[in-house]
Amino acid sequence: MIESELYQTENLFKEFFENISSGVAIYETTDNGENFKIMGINKAGLDSWRVKREDAIGKNLVDVFPNIDEFGFIDSLRRVWKTSKSERTPITMYQDERVYGWTEIYIYKLPSERVVAIFEIQTKLIEAQENFRKKVEFEKTVSTISSQFVNPDSIDGAINYSLRKMGILSNSSRSYLFMFNEDNITMSNTHEWCAEGVTPQIEELQNLPMDIFPWSISKLKNGEILDINDVENLPPEASSEKQEFLREDNKSLIFLPIIMGQKTAGFIGFDNVRSSGKWSDDDLNLLKISSDIIGNALKRKKTEQELEEINKELEESFKKRSRELEESEEKYRKLFENSPIAIMEQDYSETKSYIDQLQASGITDFEKYFDDNPEEVLKLMAKNKVIDVNRKTLELYNADNKEDLILRMNELSDRMDKNITDEILSYNKNEFLSFIKGETICDSEIVSRTFTEDTKYLYARTSIMPTFESTWSKVIITLVDITERRIAEEKLKESEEKFKTLADQSLMGIFIIQNNKTVYANKKIADMMEYSYEQILNITLEDQLRNIHPEDRELVKEQAIKKQKGDAEVIHQYQFRYYKESGELMWIEVYSKTILYGGEPANFVTFVDVTDQKKIEEALLKSEREKSTIIESLLEHIVYQTVDNIIIYANKAAADSVGLKPEQLVGRKCYQIWNTLDEPCEGCPVLKAIETNKPAINEMTTPDGRVWYVGGYPVRDEDNNIIGVVESTLEITEKKNAEEKIKKSEEKYRKAYYQANLYRDIFAHDINNILQNISSSAELSTLYLNNPEKLSTIKELYNIIDEQVNRAKKLILNVRKITELDESEISLEKMDVNRILNNAIEFLKSSFQTRNIEIQLNTPTKRNYAYANNLLLDIFENLLINAVRHNNKAKIEIIIEINKEEKEDKKYLKMEFKDNGVGISDYRKKSIFERGKQNSHESKGMGLGLSLVKKIIDIYHGDIWVENRVKGDYKQGSNFVVLIPTHS
Repeated sequence: MIESELYQTENLFKEFFENISSGVAIYETTDNGENFKIMGINKAGLDSWRVKREDAIGKNLVDVFPNIDEFGFIDSLRRVWKTSKSERTPITMYQDERVYGWTEIYIYKLPSERVVAIFEIQTKLIEAQENFRKKVEFEKTVSTISSQFVNPDSIDGAINYSLRKMGILSNSSRSYLFMFNEDNITMSNTHEWCAEGVTPQIEELQNLPMDIFPWSISKLKNGEILDINDVENLPPEASSEKQEFLREDNKSLIFLPIIMGQKTAGFIGFDNVRSSGKWSDDDLNLLKISSDIIGNALKRKKTEQELEEINKELEESFKKRSRELEESEEKYRKLFENSPIAIMEQDYSETKSYIDQLQASGITDFEKYFDDNPEEVLKLMAKNKVIDVNRKTLELYNADNKEDLILRMNELSDRMDKNITDEILSYNKNEFLSFIKGETICDSEIVSRTFTEDTKYLYARTSIMPTFESTWSKVIITLVDITERRIAEEKLKESEEKFKTLADQSLMGIFIIQNNKTVYANKKIADMMEYSYEQILNITLEDQLRNIHPEDRELVKEQAIKKQKGDAEVIHQYQFRYYKESGELMWIEVYSKTILYGGEPANFVTFVDVTDQKKIEEALLKSEREKSTIIESLLEHIVYQTVDNIIIYANKAAADSVGLKPEQLVGRKCYQIWNTLDEPCEGCPVLKAIETNKPAINEMTTPDGRVWYVGGYPVRDEDNNIIGVVESTLEITEKKNAEEKIKKSEEKYRKAYYQANLYRDIFAHDINNILQNISSSAELSTLYLNNPEKLSTIKELYNIIDEQVNRAKKLILNVRKITELDESEISLEKMDVNRILNNAIEFLKSSFQTRNIEIQLNTPTKRNYAYANNLLLDIFENLLINAVRHNNKAKIEIIIEINKEEKEDKKYLKMEFKDNGVGISDYRKKSIFERGKQNSHESKGMGLGLSLVKKIIDIYHGDIWVENRVKGDYKQGSNFVVLIPTHS
């Protein structure tokens, strides 16, 4: 029974423990109250701390909640377990990567030594309180910011204040304002607030090109808000922005566009350099409202500035306009008075009123009304009032002064019979009819009389001034005196009659075309074409083209069309073939010119029969053709030039030599074509022929290597003056090449003969010395063979014999190499000088094992390169062997120094071989590299060695010379200096 009750009690406890709304956890210490293990936790506890039961039960508390030490909870557990006194912790926030929350905890100890913690989660309460506080602070901040922009003393100060308040409330690190510059391609940071410890950026962010931040600027210009929670997670297209944000140490940020009118004018930004994370909705609302307030303030400021500017502009424009009106009035008065044409200002307002009355009475057909009542025209004319006239009008009417002219013009009755002609009445009638129809301009030619009874032909134009169309109160009449023109036209008519009389008697065909019609033709043109006069007048361009030779038809048609259009590129004079009506072919030379006929433009055309002239030209041309055929068949180049070297004829052979046609050479200069020069060739026989007035001959070579036999032959006029030069040219390249080959062959064999004798003499001399040394050594060695004390001497003698054998081999090899160098082309490549030099040094030491040789190599780098070949080894061996053989000291010292040198814009490797040998006297320094010269009685070296060295270095395009090792004393040893190029 008791067990059953215990079981029920235990189940009841479990149900209560598991379903209580508070979180409950049971802990057991693992090391005497220092650390605790979770032994039990109910469902509310698991939910509160977002942990699964299997991840918590039996686990150490610090393993499940890694930040529990900072929370202070574990210290409370330790105290309760040690003292058995219960504790209640204040509301504290716990946060790790998994969970976040505000918690109040009650802790007590069980008799079983376990500790129980009851958790009351207060997160929602705390957040509600915080939200309420932030809301109050939000509204207070918005109100404060709004108040800053109500009639601010300084809008910049208001913006700086607002950025600070928004930055503090949103817990930002930096808040700032960017405005797009007027060029709309750059932007500048105009205002900035930074939290304590945050580095300002405003100085670095001026006049930035907007296109370096394409991603963000594009979104801002579309009115989007950029809420960037984590700079590291920006998309690839925002790489430029990411680089800049990281430079400024930003973790997260937000941009809000400033909208002014319909466009984005800038943006407000808020940075967080402390941590990344999402901005809260309250922060976004605050920043959005505040940015709108700042944007509206900036817009208002801009509007006020624009209004102020507009007011200034309007004020200035008004002043300017007033000045312009005054100046315009003055200018108008000057123009009016000094105009070269007569001008009258009249007032037609009474005339307009009278016409309005007639229209009101029902009159609609004013043309019929004026024809039926001509006196009405005079009545209307009498209502026109002259207001002003200029000086030219006084001259036109021969008036004494302006007042008298205006008075007489306005008193119609005084001028009824004298000044008003039928043309003036007709003009005024048409003028009134035009104005009644709504037109504002009327012009015509009229006949008038001056106050001195002179007749004047006038071109008159009457214009109602703009803005006076409804009243006709300001009308300007301009009068141009065309009396002289009319008289000239009358004289022109008389002149045309005379022209027709003369043209009819002319021996050339003449016709005049006007508006695509033949308006005049003389008798000769009709006779030439075998047409009647009536047919000529009615003939069209198409009719004429049918009789023109097919090869010339397009030319005549093209020029006729160009003439009709007034084309500036028309040909005025040319020849063409024409078939008469009888079928006979005729050559015509045409000449055309634009003239005035009847006061209008016309085309004056003359035809001349040049058939006989063309026959003579054909005969001459045939003769010229025959001569040309002969010249064209020549292999020689025949070119006829002016005294200025300008080609006016060239035969086919001359043109073929440069791949051109003969006509392509005409007009050019010979030295430009064959030698591509801008001035005559040196030694040109054509120039010499012009200078001497005599034929001249010379051999010339063109840039392509061809050789020419060139002759210049003067062409003289009747007075023996040179008018041109005939140049005859024949290519002799093959001939010259053959001659040059023969010459080179002779030189080659002569050189070979000389070299053979030289090598024979040198070789014989050196071989004789070598054999003599071998013979002497062998003879001495036989004398000492039976003397044990002389064994070392015998050994030295055998070494001498061996050395002389090697010397003979070297001599033979040198002769062969020099011969090869003379007879073949040598290719060069990039060689490692240090490696080859080391090989030569090893060869030297092995060859002279009995000599005490010390070699010091000074080089700045382990590898030095020069353009050479395998013969470089021979250079080094010869120089080193000479340094040993010409040295009688017990210790032979050789110093080799390698450096780089630039000489005449070329780079070389400079190598110096310094020895302590017998030296070379100054008079021998110049000849030691010449073949055979160094083989004197004083020399013990091989006669071909240094010759070989010099020959090889010449092939390398390098240089070699010898100096004293110690300046001024050749007996202290020699210094052989070698230069080899480091580039090919």
